[in-house]
Amino acid sequence: APTLVDSRRSRWPAWIVAAVLVVFVASGYFFLRRGEIDHSAALTTQTLAVLPFKPLLPSERDESLELGMTESLISSLGQGGSGAIAPLSSVRRYSAIDQDALAAGRALKVKTVLEGSLQRSGDRLRVSARLLRVADGQQLWAQNFDQNFTTIFEVQDMIAAKVAQALSMHRSGEGLAPGAPYTRDPEAYVLYVRGQYAWSRPTEANLLQAIDFFQQAIARDRNYALAYSGLADCYALLAVFGIRAPSEVFPKARDAALRALAIDPNLAAAHAALGHIKVQFDRDWDGAAQEYARAKQLDPRAALTYQRLGHLYALQGDFEKALLASDRAQQLEPLWLGAKATPGNYLYFAKRYDESIRLLDQVLTLDDRLDIARGFLIRSLIGKGDYQRALKECDKGPIQSPGSNAFRAQALALSGRREAALGELERVLNLSKQRYVAAYDIALIYAALADTENTFLWLNRAMEDRSTGIGQLAEDGAFDALHGDPRFAALVQRIGIHRRMLPEI
Repeated sequence: APTLVDSRRSRWPAWIVAAVLVVFVASGYFFLRRGEIDHSAALTTQTLAVLPFKPLLPSERDESLELGMTESLISSLGQGGSGAIAPLSSVRRYSAIDQDALAAGRALKVKTVLEGSLQRSGDRLRVSARLLRVADGQQLWAQNFDQNFTTIFEVQDMIAAKVAQALSMHRSGEGLAPGAPYTRDPEAYVLYVRGQYAWSRPTEANLLQAIDFFQQAIARDRNYALAYSGLADCYALLAVFGIRAPSEVFPKARDAALRALAIDPNLAAAHAALGHIKVQFDRDWDGAAQEYARAKQLDPRAALTYQRLGHLYALQGDFEKALLASDRAQQLEPLWLGAKATPGNYLYFAKRYDESIRLLDQVLTLDDRLDIARGFLIRSLIGKGDYQRALKECDKGPIQSPGSNAFRAQALALSGRREAALGELERVLNLSKQRYVAAYDIALIYAALADTENTFLWLNRAMEDRSTGIGQLAEDGAFDALHGDPRFAALVQRIGIHRRMLPEI
């Protein structure tokens, strides 16, 4: 996950992902303080890629700090400027130590690149950065820093200001806005970027690690709004992925989001997090729409907001709007694989199974470990009726994605292997006694077994336990056989999102 562009107002997308973070605006540093080169070289273009920082010594790499520095510079350079700056997800592929900066700039189709390196040694910070023109390799500016780590924010601000000057980026107001840190405690900042780095690869272990990092950051700075927002997103994902019970983690997510907004009412990432909570737990559809609208207003470049907005449209049954929102997320974060996979889920809801399968196959060729893409693929294969391939995908290993507890039993039941499906159902029911299993997942299994009474029993339990999948009930083809039953219509009405007119977003 992991968003995205404006660190003060956004965060790394998570989402997340295991998905790749990359940027058009990255950063870089080398060692000793040198001064500026070709300070006066002005550019007519303002397209920039900040390449990921590199370590001075490979054995001392701290990728989370390197990407955190990169995000900070992207944030500072992107706020209010007219230049086109690539998002974090677009540049991370260029983090190799031997990466040629000019080759990366050509591949990214930008006019200039900022590259550099950094190293932290105890209380010292050594940074070197230089700005290059891609067309001819001319160095437009360079500077080295060797000073106390506590000055990391001053270093970031100075680099951003010098680069903006070299690129002739004119900003209104008092100048460059504060960068990503949004804290003046450098140790809290380091903990925050480590939390972001873990959140961007959303497995159970990584989400729990991210929570720990964010909590440590907050312990050092109680007014660190971004850390609270990150905490909210981590707790929410634990429920969405079926790892923890919604009633256990969503109240914590809400508390964290509200705390972030109490500190900074204009933090777009916190508004987007609160909107997500209102969709997934509160079923407050109008409230969610209002939070997303506010997040868009505050930061129209945050891809995570558009991805979440697409999900709300899909639950409403407006798949064209859902796909448009997803397209916007992909435009903002072209290499965020989670955003590329999400339309596959909307196409599943729209019963456009072949399109969904083709898209998700393409995503999995880029990263076959992306659980969310494989989960959406299996869901679409089951919808299409390709049960054998669905089972083959299940056999590739356990995954954590919405509905994943049900996939194997669904495919077995619908392919006529009822006894095997019942055995898988028993396994899932036993698992639910040991850890959280969404009631919605169990309802999916009973629906595949054509056990109507138990399907409704578990759908009602899903309403009670606030399974995050219940909002999609009206659109989920797995329950099509129940549409003529008045109990189904009553559930859809209770949920209240299907064909609902939402406030303008």
